Amino acid sequence: MDRTTLIQRLKQRSHKVEEHAAAYTHQAPFSTPDVKGRWSAEGGWGLWAVDKTGVTLFGHWWPFIASSFGLTFGTQGWKVVTDASLSHGLELVAPILKGREGLAEVMRMCDSLDALGIEIDTQDSRHKEYGFHVHIDVSDLDGEAVSRLICFHHHIEEQGLIQCVARSRRDSRWCKQTHASILAKASSGPLTCSQARSISNDRYVALNMFGRCAEYGTVEFRRHGGTLKDEKAVAWIIHCLCMVSASASKRVDRTSGQGLKECFKAIGMYDNDTICTWAAEYLLKRQSNVGRSGVEYPEFPNKASFLQLRA
Repeated sequence: MDRTTLIQRLKQRSHKVEEHAAAYTHQAPFSTPDVKGRWSAEGGWGLWAVDKTGVTLFGHWWPFIASSFGLTFGTQGWKVVTDASLSHGLELVAPILKGREGLAEVMRMCDSLDALGIEIDTQDSRHKEYGFHVHIDVSDLDGEAVSRLICFHHHIEEQGLIQCVARSRRDSRWCKQTHASILAKASSGPLTCSQARSISNDRYVALNMFGRCAEYGTVEFRRHGGTLKDEKAVAWIIHCLCMVSASASKRVDRTSGQGLKECFKAIGMYDNDTICTWAAEYLLKRQSNVGRSGVEYPEFPNKASFLQLRA
């Protein structure tokens, strides 16, 4: 299936897709029944949130969900693009998506790719290197909020979050731990993103605020592996949003919570909308079941109705 055909088939399934091409990011390869192992695409896309323009959702203020590349910012549709990091194939980049409707569109896109016979191409020798990248805007976070985010992100991974991702991502060169000097500075007091960038410019870290993030005013969560599974993608997005929101409001401290469930409680995943609680329970189930088949995950609340939501 070539790029033009894929675009047309996605449009037939009521997705808005841009015709023009662009290149960016690297995520999960896929293959189609007619061209097995040949084409590839972003498995989870690069989604980010624009913290300055948000909506009320799940009982409190939430930011928009958007795409990870400036070229897609403000466009109306998905992009099927090429990328130099892929040995062959294409990737998919999201437009700006907001609120429940945005999350529903992510799930619908996953369903469409599945219906078109697209799947992760495990025959590609590099498929374990591709990731699901989530960008969230932090341009209005002060130094104290940023330092809490840096430290809590490190803390929650140590408390079990890292066990929620594929083993290939836990020590991947593309999503390393936060630089020790940055972590030390953040642990001792306020630290802005620009101050962190003066210490290191390595963007291949699990919590990235370097490279293009400096232009966009975002942090990029890089730990998760590429995926085409709708609930896995949405659960991860929600937890990233909660983490930034709790840091921005100073709700969460640098090392709040002992154990993964208590960490989720610390960022408000259990005293918010039911979808946040579902996301926490989904990730907790995944913590002890990564790589296993036949696992029964928590049921997404009112999924049929949720998928009908449109902007």
